[in-house]
Amino acid sequence: MGAVIGCITVTGCLGSWRPPEVLNQSRGRSAIVKPADCLEADLVGRWVYERSELVGRPDDPPVTYARVIRPGRRSEGVFVGRPIQPLENYLLDDREADSQPSSPLKSNEWGIFFELDPPIDPYPPELADKKTLVAKTALGYHDGTGRLQGRGTVQRTAELEGFEDVQTPAGLFARCLRVRVELHVRFPWMLTMNWTTYLWLSAEAGEVRRVERFSGWFLLFWFRSAYEYQLTGYEARPAPLVARPLPRCWAYGLYAMDRGVPLPRLSGLVVDSVTTQPAP
Repeated sequence: MGAVIGCITVTGCLGSWRPPEVLNQSRGRSAIVKPADCLEADLVGRWVYERSELVGRPDDPPVTYARVIRPGRRSEGVFVGRPIQPLENYLLDDREADSQPSSPLKSNEWGIFFELDPPIDPYPPELADKKTLVAKTALGYHDGTGRLQGRGTVQRTAELEGFEDVQTPAGLFARCLRVRVELHVRFPWMLTMNWTTYLWLSAEAGEVRRVERFSGWFLLFWFRSAYEYQLTGYEARPAPLVARPLPRCWAYGLYAMDRGVPLPRLSGLVVDSVTTQPAP
């Protein structure tokens, strides 16, 4: 589900690839699961995935990729467990440089900060009643020192595609909701990116599978990449009642990658979320 971040860095294009049509194979008790049960599964905890590359280097062995979710923050990859202040503290804008904390990026890491105004939820709970939701918001990105480098827009289209059972290394998860999220990012004269994500959400375990594909142009350079994440283990629990509703709308982010164009690869992501309603 971020902004320029994913754009310059994560997955790519598989042409017109999409998962097969949804097959409703579940029966019995699990069949009463509703879309809201999956979209509103306010879970906090730790998830571990097996990440496989689908284009460019599909024969590379899968790697382990962790994700931790707490109320108001989502951390992935190299940022899991790393102490990081509220991300807005790192953005300079009109503030003096000496008031900015040291960047959480290490010397050998490349990354950018991003901000969304207004904040936006990649797959909002309201989707359960709408089937498809479209929203557009302003997007700003800052370099690793916190300096603003450009402003653009991101349009999000989220659509429910049905329920299906998902087999993962962590086991079989029945009646997972499949959601497709399209992000179209535009920065005039610099970046055009299409980011398609398929997510399989379990009411009990949260996200159990994800396929992402990115493609676009950065300046004069074409890029594309695609990855699949399959759950291998997790520790999840409902968010404390005092934390509800769990902040869902992405406001600020930090995106890092360990490989650039033409086959960019995400190495870590941090997102700070708020409870602001999604952009109309």
